[in-house]
Amino acid sequence: MAGNLAGIYHLNYVVEAWQTWMIYFLLVLMATAIVCYLPTALPRGEMVMFVSSFLGFIVSFVTCLAMRSEDGQSAKAVFVDYQNTSGWSDGTSFIIGLGTCMYAYLAIDGACHIAEELPNPKRDVPRAMGLTMLIGILTVIPWTVAFLFSITDTDAVASSSIPVYTIYLQATRSQPAATVLTVWILFVYFGALVSCIVTTGRLAYAFARDGGLPCSGFFVKIHPKYPSPINATMACAAVIIIYGLIYIGSAAAFNSFISMSILSLNLTYALPQAILLIRGRERVLPKRPFNLGRHFGPICNAFSILWVLFITIIFCFPTSLPTTVASMNYVSVIIVGISFLILISWWGGKRKTFSGPTIEIQGLEVVLPDRDLTSARAPTTTN
Repeated sequence: MAGNLAGIYHLNYVVEAWQTWMIYFLLVLMATAIVCYLPTALPRGEMVMFVSSFLGFIVSFVTCLAMRSEDGQSAKAVFVDYQNTSGWSDGTSFIIGLGTCMYAYLAIDGACHIAEELPNPKRDVPRAMGLTMLIGILTVIPWTVAFLFSITDTDAVASSSIPVYTIYLQATRSQPAATVLTVWILFVYFGALVSCIVTTGRLAYAFARDGGLPCSGFFVKIHPKYPSPINATMACAAVIIIYGLIYIGSAAAFNSFISMSILSLNLTYALPQAILLIRGRERVLPKRPFNLGRHFGPICNAFSILWVLFITIIFCFPTSLPTTVASMNYVSVIIVGISFLILISWWGGKRKTFSGPTIEIQGLEVVLPDRDLTSARAPTTTN
């Protein structure tokens, strides 16, 4: 998006894939440095990003509706008409579109990855996840509707390298205003990137603590000066930067990796819910402030599992027809490849060293055997 913005002001400038990767590299590097060396500033920084996001929503919503042209779309075009240029049937294209929209909720589980650093995780984590969904629904629907009413040329938006900028431009008819609003989104995106680096580092650290990664002893170390798993965080950043190189060769393959992350996240939601259904929620779960009840809980679990199974198949479909090598969806290939690597790691020795997490929540009937993790674990708060 940043590179394409430069192209708007310099018409002869064409963004090359390697230049996009360089911007990508710089942003990941900046976010990683903040996470590793300014850990105490993260809560305040995230609050700034949250306020910026909410203010950006208000400014965008009001600006688009207040300045929209008389040539903007009608209510019938926004709420009734359906334009399908994907090559799929209307129903199939709608379902595939639902899958791609799930990217917006990729980080809902972010609070889970920092649960050990929260004073009351069994209360705060469900609250954070629930409020994220609620705030997202209450903002994204009016924001999207305002955008749709502001569009004067759908073909220009569909063919634009920065659709959001094009919509702002059609709404405001001002290039500076459209640029400011687009850069505002970029700023909030950077805050989201910082959060992603935080959670990936914590995930790698926790997995290494359980003996699930190669060289776990290295990744499990906490920096003596900065209370952060710097080794694990930097390793994750290195992997992110390296697989970003795929974009230079094939944007479709890179986007398939992004889709795979969404699919993998949903699978991690489905697996524990399947365990709850099989073994029984009351037998597995401890007493908790957030309880879906004896009847509604199993319904939610069953629906989630069925939905994930369904969306897993949909995620393997190409987004448009006919399909070429450049537009192919490579998610199915990546699933097979990653599954193969996991099996190699498991049977190659990790089945002997991986012990799983130590559960320290009062009320659980079954707790894994105690292990000496005092040299590896960061301070935690048990509940």
